[in-house]
Amino acid sequence: MTITGELRPPQIRSSHLHKRAIVYARQSTPRQVREHTGSTADQLKLADVARHWGWSEARIEVIDDDLGLSGTSAHNRTGLQRVFEEMDRGEIGLLLVRDVSRISRNPHDAEIFLTKLIDNGVLLYANGQLFDGATEDLAQLFGLRVHNLLAWWENQNRTRTMRSAKMAKARQGHAVTHPPLGYVRAPVKGKWIKDPDPRIQEAVRLIFDLCRKTGSVGNVIRHMRRHHMLFPRRRGPEVSWLPPSRSQVHALLTNPAYTGDYVFRRTQRTPSAKAWSGNRKMLRPETDWVTVPTHHEPYVSRDEWQTIQAALASRRPRVRPPVGRGWALLQGLIQCAPCNRFMYTRYQAHTRPGRSASYSCSYQDREDVWHFHLSCGTNLLDAYIVRRVLDALQPVQLQAALDAIEEHRIEQTVIAKAQNRQLQHAKDEVETARRRYTLANPNHRLVKADLEAQLEQALAKFDALKREMAAATPPPPIVLKAENARDLIALGERVETLWNAPTTTNLDRKRLLRLVISRILVLEKTDDFLELEIVWASGLQERCRLLLSAGVAARAYALALGGKTSAEIAAELRADGVLTIYGQPPSRYAVALKLRRRGITAKAKRHDTLVQIRALLMEGRQRREILDILNRDLPPSRRWSLKRLSKAVSKLRRGDVPDVPPLPPVLPEARERDALLQFITQRRQVGDTYAAIARELNASGRRPQFATSFRDTQVANLLRSRRAQALMRGDKHKGPRK
Repeated sequence: MTITGELRPPQIRSSHLHKRAIVYARQSTPRQVREHTGSTADQLKLADVARHWGWSEARIEVIDDDLGLSGTSAHNRTGLQRVFEEMDRGEIGLLLVRDVSRISRNPHDAEIFLTKLIDNGVLLYANGQLFDGATEDLAQLFGLRVHNLLAWWENQNRTRTMRSAKMAKARQGHAVTHPPLGYVRAPVKGKWIKDPDPRIQEAVRLIFDLCRKTGSVGNVIRHMRRHHMLFPRRRGPEVSWLPPSRSQVHALLTNPAYTGDYVFRRTQRTPSAKAWSGNRKMLRPETDWVTVPTHHEPYVSRDEWQTIQAALASRRPRVRPPVGRGWALLQGLIQCAPCNRFMYTRYQAHTRPGRSASYSCSYQDREDVWHFHLSCGTNLLDAYIVRRVLDALQPVQLQAALDAIEEHRIEQTVIAKAQNRQLQHAKDEVETARRRYTLANPNHRLVKADLEAQLEQALAKFDALKREMAAATPPPPIVLKAENARDLIALGERVETLWNAPTTTNLDRKRLLRLVISRILVLEKTDDFLELEIVWASGLQERCRLLLSAGVAARAYALALGGKTSAEIAAELRADGVLTIYGQPPSRYAVALKLRRRGITAKAKRHDTLVQIRALLMEGRQRREILDILNRDLPPSRRWSLKRLSKAVSKLRRGDVPDVPPLPPVLPEARERDALLQFITQRRQVGDTYAAIARELNASGRRPQFATSFRDTQVANLLRSRRAQALMRGDKHKGPRK
């Protein structure tokens, strides 16, 4: 058939006919390709347009590589990339698409396509119209750009509408996504229930149990492969049992749906910086999640799930500085939490190991100016962390060791049962296939052949599983008695001895610390303390506070004000794990030095006590009352006695205390005693007995100096004293005996 010029649009020139006509077909999803076959056929019929306009069959090419791919990006669409390459080579004269949105719904990619179309003068047939890329009509080019923007706006609007509808349903408690492995859709719309297959439920629970014991995805995979344990994969109603993969186990362990909560919008697609990698799947912040608590029955509790997440986070590969050759043990482990930087280890030259080193957080800006944040000494921090590690590595108790062995034996039993169940399941599949093959009508040859193939497949699977289990040598059962456990615990008690052994190098100690500790975060530093967070290799996070020199001095000062001696303060600090700046337990002399800097010395304390005794005597307090006041807050070893108090009073009377005036000759206590002696003398002169005088004194509320009440003998002794004799003679100004 010959095409005349009247049937061919005027934009088509002979130069276009000598090039190829490309029909580009695309649909967004594989489901649309399967169900909307009419759309695909309609796009492929565009080849008839090219034939009608004069292109020969050899120069017409249909590119349908992108059927089932979204138009939001051009990175993963090989068909569109082919179109771009052929346009750049000048091999395309006509490009036929059903509408412009088939090219791309991304404005950036659409603009790239339009630029190539104009630069190479390619004809475009879209939306039933023919556009000439070499035209100078700005309105036509503007119309193409408007079509591209409308396609983008329509796609974004439709996506946002569908997302809003899903979010509304999710907030109402309806699940709008597919259930993960271990769950199926419930008869009630929007709800999930556990998979009715008990083997699948047991497999899911096994993954969580293994992760709690081993602490990482890799250990779970190795454990299952070592024991030839299979894991299910569900695709619709079909379930296949295959060796576990790392991605599947990781997705299961990190999915919060297994706690019973339904979570929507947990991930998002973000464009990658690399053109070839397309979009990346990223986790959203938890504040953006749409969570429905207690939506379905859980497999693990929330606390267990959080523990597993912490363990997995601690085992993620981290880029840490190298161990280094210095004597500081925490190189590459200690990190400044506010700055999110690893702290440098700074050594001073010409110093012996163990001195003049520090961990420092500092950085250099673009102008080569160093900014200092914080630093801490290596001796103190190293000794504190080593002490925590050695305490954590203490051997377990005997019963705990036996319990661990029993738990291991139970675990081996569970593994054996799981393997037997898998073998029995394969055997049941063989019997089912054999029964179907036997009951099939021999006249139906195709059915018979299909059932025979299924039987052979089941037999092959059963034989392969038996060979794998036979090849796997099960570990011998562990038999451990109490005496064996004691020997193992005795070996574990030597950890600290081995740590301090001269044959153990600093490199050995650093490697051991890296095996036990994931990292150490310095959260806050003040003049008194250092706030730390130790992240152990198991994922456990422990916060602790390390007292610095000023903090130790402040605590010692507070204890000293409470009446404790330097030795008692040092003992209490050592019991609490406090260390000096040199990493050593504080001694009595170190505590005394810190107290001396605060103005608390033994001489100063004695001086203050003598001043207090003088003030109490001037108030007229009795000796017994003064003793009670002095001993109120003192430990038993430092209590005052009557003899010691009498020596102090004598010293105060002589004026031997510097900066303290001597006691006056007559104290309020002496005046009260004189009044008491006068009272007793007057009563004796009128003929009262000693017992009557004692009763009268007790009734008036007076009390003797060293007793709770007066007796007749005490009254008689007072009357016989030299002071009483002097009063009876009228010598009122005689002072106390020197």
